[in-house]
Amino acid sequence: MIVLNIPNLVTLSRIILIPLIIGLYYLPYDVLSDHAKNTTATLVFILAASTDWLDGYLARRLNQMSAFGEFLDPVADKLIVAGALIVLIWLQRVDMLVALIIIGREIAMTLAERGFTVRGIGLYARDIAATHEEAKQRSLDVEVLEGDVSKSSEVAKFQRWVEKTRGPLRAICNNAAIRPVGTVLTTSEEDWDRVFATNVKGAYLVLRALLPAMIGAGGGAIVNIASCSAMGAANLVAYSASKSALIAMTRCLAEDHKQDRVRANVILPGPIRSGMTEGLPNELLVWCEQNGVQGRMGLPRDVANAVAFLASEEAATVSGTELRVNYWPALFG
Repeated sequence: MIVLNIPNLVTLSRIILIPLIIGLYYLPYDVLSDHAKNTTATLVFILAASTDWLDGYLARRLNQMSAFGEFLDPVADKLIVAGALIVLIWLQRVDMLVALIIIGREIAMTLAERGFTVRGIGLYARDIAATHEEAKQRSLDVEVLEGDVSKSSEVAKFQRWVEKTRGPLRAICNNAAIRPVGTVLTTSEEDWDRVFATNVKGAYLVLRALLPAMIGAGGGAIVNIASCSAMGAANLVAYSASKSALIAMTRCLAEDHKQDRVRANVILPGPIRSGMTEGLPNELLVWCEQNGVQGRMGLPRDVANAVAFLASEEAATVSGTELRVNYWPALFG
């Protein structure tokens, strides 16, 4: 006979939590961001795991052990493990859509070191907190607002926030990017749309929101971060195509706004030691170090220094330029 006493009900609740966790990842991005999904899933897993101790404690304390409970408890444990594996597999897919967090942080710190007041927008609260902590330790004026550049409403919120900062807007750097791997045949329509929404539309929305303030202040510099993969790279069709689009956008900006004294340039990093190189084969990383122009991999600081130059008055007459950092024709043609 099935006995639904309090410990058994706790165990059943643990089982019910599993489809809830998995269901989180089927919610549209507009409803719940990837970061929010990961955070919520982690909290629910902690709740589910805590009930493992609770149902056993209650069974002993209330003296309500039953054959049904003894059967149900290990089933619940196995379902929690299975649910965790499913979520981890999904997170591996999410982690392939890597934002250029390490490079972006280095750009922010380097510009602040050169005297810029830096205001940024980023998707992940954890990385924003780390950026704020580093800026505080180094006494640099860097602040980042949590938001998604692919959404006009969040960019508008960022615009209002930036407008509260004292001083003219002199430079805009578009660095946000995601990079799922895949060919035309293996890239999903969803991934294709998300890549272009972040890598291209995001830059467009930020520029549309902030460029009028720059023009009103008498001009300034736009620095977009593309990639040497824009020339075409194996298994990166969406990412490469989006970065090619960013190069074309930069050329248009340089031509359209030269009378506004706005300069626009684009940086094409080659292999840079960052989040996007962590999954590369070790043999390729060694080859990159051996064949780099300085006998090493490119570093985020190399990209940041290039941004700082193009954003400065030292590059006052440089516009419409593609600046390659750690670029190798042997890799990219």
